[in-house]
Amino acid sequence: MLSFDPARIMRLRNIEKPFAFLRANGFGHHTAHLLIAGRISAVKVGHIQRLCHLLRCTPNDLFSYQPDKDAPEPTADILGTLIRKPCSTAPLSTIFQELPIERLEAIRQELTDRIDPPHAAAL
Repeated sequence: MLSFDPARIMRLRNIEKPFAFLRANGFGHHTAHLLIAGRISAVKVGHIQRLCHLLRCTPNDLFSYQPDKDAPEPTADILGTLIRKPCSTAPLSTIFQELPIERLEAIRQELTDRIDPPHAAAL
């Protein structure tokens, strides 16, 4: 089953009030509610584009795929790249609070090494 889940990306981006975020960025009340609840049955291309810009992600990040029991093996399934591994729903801030200082410093250094210099100063 293919599902559209922008709420997952909002959690990863640490958006604490996803409904208010969507409303402030031009989504209607009903659409924002459906997007957050994961009960949207059809999505407009314009909404996908707006969400991608707002959340700094690709359309592939907004979709996830759970193969049916009788679906081909994931390696042969064209939608296999959309299979998401289960991840913690805890905000990153909570995860970071529980890490030892040495690990936090190692993560900071790795991030600094991976991003372009103008943005590295903010870390």
